[in-house]
Amino acid sequence: MSQTQQKQPPTQSQKFRIILLNAMTRPLSAAVVAITLIVGFLVNPWFFAVGGAFYAFLVWSTLQDTGESKQVLNEVLYPERTRKLDLNKLQGGYRDALTNALNTRKKIETAVAETDDPGIRKALTDSTDNLDELTGTIYDLALKAQNVETSLQGFRLDVGDVQSSIMSLQNLVKNTTDPFSKGQYQATLEGKQQQLKNYHDTTEALNRWHAQLDNALSTLDTILSQVLRIRSSEVLSLSSATDEVSTSLRDQVQQLKATSDALDSVYGLGDHK
Repeated sequence: MSQTQQKQPPTQSQKFRIILLNAMTRPLSAAVVAITLIVGFLVNPWFFAVGGAFYAFLVWSTLQDTGESKQVLNEVLYPERTRKLDLNKLQGGYRDALTNALNTRKKIETAVAETDDPGIRKALTDSTDNLDELTGTIYDLALKAQNVETSLQGFRLDVGDVQSSIMSLQNLVKNTTDPFSKGQYQATLEGKQQQLKNYHDTTEALNRWHAQLDNALSTLDTILSQVLRIRSSEVLSLSSATDEVSTSLRDQVQQLKATSDALDSVYGLGDHK
């Protein structure tokens, strides 16, 4: 039963308690409490009221910071979303892809945080909750695809040479009368054919993964445009619009994870974080 409960998403009440505890125990808030107690006891009791009011204001201000709240929730409830993404582990187009993803995510988060209407801001914050997970999944897939591509390049298969060998072996198998020699040629031919097939399959898979990464970046750009449209209050149904954003994010995360899992199962890739 405990495992089932752990899989259940946190309630709004649980999230609020986490955010409230963070707001009440931040270093600045704790310092205000300490100063209030010291001055109140040693100087004048009236300072308790002043310090208490300032403390309450700090807590309230922190609760209004959607960026801070999201970060705290991710750290407590979804630690996998807050792991560091090391750009230095990526090269070329893979590094560019993650850089673009992080830049677009930042633009989305900024647009959400700068939304004037509190209700719309909260709705947008909730609907873009999977942003960190999406960029983290892009990072995972880029690392794994880069690993496969590097291995493929290191293999240095001369496709033309292999194809020529296959044709020669096919002629030998066809024209050789000695059973033993014929069997050896056949085994070599099958090995060359499998080698060529593996190379083509891997190349085709990499092309699909590159297309998936491009699609993920396009999804982020689309979400940015949706957020900008929603925050401008030009939508008729806020709930429908934010649901569309949330669904786009969730679907993209699932697609990328499926591609990443396929990499693991086919090529035996482990954790490259």
